[in-house]
Amino acid sequence: MRIKEVILLIIISIGIISCTKISPAAFWLNYKKDFIVKELNNQGPWGGYRIIHWKIKGNEAFEKSDIFNYAKDNGWILIDSCSYNTKLPNSWSFLGKAIFPFNYNKSNNADNQINDKLPRYIYSDFDLYSFRTGWLLVEPGTDESIEKTGFILFSKSRQEMTIYHLWGE
Repeated sequence: MRIKEVILLIIISIGIISCTKISPAAFWLNYKKDFIVKELNNQGPWGGYRIIHWKIKGNEAFEKSDIFNYAKDNGWILIDSCSYNTKLPNSWSFLGKAIFPFNYNKSNNADNQINDKLPRYIYSDFDLYSFRTGWLLVEPGTDESIEKTGFILFSKSRQEMTIYHLWGE
C-alpha cells in the first residue's frame, strides 16, 4: 500500500511542476515585458523549449551589458559569441520559413538535425551569444548531451532580441 502512495505522490508532483511557472528560462518573461512581441513555450516532463522575441521601436535600444547582467543573475553563463551578416542566416530555413538551428556548429553549416524547426524573427545582421544554463540537451536515443542550451540573437541595431532555450531529450 505504501508503494502506491509514493508513486501517486510522484505522479502528482510531476504534474504540478510541469504546469507551473517553475520552468526553464521563465525568468526572461520578466525582462522588459512591454517589448515582448512573441513568446513560444513548449515544456513537458522530458524536455521543452522557450523562445521569446523583443522589439523596441523608435530611438530606444537594448543594452548588451544590461542583458548579460540579467542573464548572469539568473544563472546563464556566457560561453561563446559570433557575429553574422544576413548571408549565412538566410540559408537557415525550412519550407521557406526562417529558422534558428539549435545545433549550430562553428563550421558555418547548420547540423542536419534541426530541432523542432524553431522560428527566427531577426532578419538583419546580428550577434549570437551562447550560454550554459544549468540545463542539458540530450540527443534522443544516446547518452550524448550538451550544456550549451541558451542562445541570444541580438540585432546589430540593438532594437531586436530573441532568446532560445532548449532542454531535455
